[in-house]
Amino acid sequence: MKSVGFVILTWNSEQYISKCLDSILKIDSLNVYIAVTDNGSSDKTVEILKDYQAKHPNILVTYLKKNGGTTKPRNIAIKLLPKVDYIVVLDSDAFIDDKENFVEIFKVLDDHPEYGIIGPKLSNLSGDLQPSGRNLPRFRDKLAKVSLSKKRRKRAEERETVDYSKQPDLFPVGYLMSACWAFKFELINKIGYLDEKLFYAPEDVEYCARCWKFGLKVGYYQKVHVTHVWTRLSRKKLFSKHNFEHIKGLLYFRRHYNPSKIIVK
Repeated sequence: MKSVGFVILTWNSEQYISKCLDSILKIDSLNVYIAVTDNGSSDKTVEILKDYQAKHPNILVTYLKKNGGTTKPRNIAIKLLPKVDYIVVLDSDAFIDDKENFVEIFKVLDDHPEYGIIGPKLSNLSGDLQPSGRNLPRFRDKLAKVSLSKKRRKRAEERETVDYSKQPDLFPVGYLMSACWAFKFELINKIGYLDEKLFYAPEDVEYCARCWKFGLKVGYYQKVHVTHVWTRLSRKKLFSKHNFEHIKGLLYFRRHYNPSKIIVK
């Protein structure tokens, strides 16, 4: 039986983490491991995680004293895992609705070695589709998405948006939101871990751009579905630490990549 390791970050996630873990634990066609890094939660998240640890030896948790962002804590979680066949990066507010449907994504990875990362269709609790597979952004568009102008934010969002209705079940995209990524464990050996010079964002854009740089595609697979509540921290306050770190990350990404030179096909 093949194995999969789920990588999850928690930070004050008491509202959703149990549902997330329960949805993973239902998968019985693979050996499942769950590696969690808690980013210094101050609610009941730690208590919930310790309860799950006591009941499930396949759940491995690292508890940080303060919020370490996204890249370093995810790398910590990945390194907790044994050598598995597949890795799934999953947000703590995301749930696997149908285990049989979900595991199809691993067959797609096996059948399409040209793809480094594949992500499923995401929708929120109301069933609204989330634009998780996107065009690689221009720097000015990323900045516009955290601006005061609703008009600028909307235009930038539109330039990143892909029309899924005109695409086949599996098709390449510039990048995937890291709410749900699936990839083979061997991808880490090929392109490395997440870039810890990025505290928060755009770690998803950077890792997908790196995938393309190494000659591997990033794909959106419409036949697999995951529910994602989508707590958008960087949109709650314009002048916030999250937005500050996001802008720093954008400047870092701009220095290292030129999206216009990455051919997505």
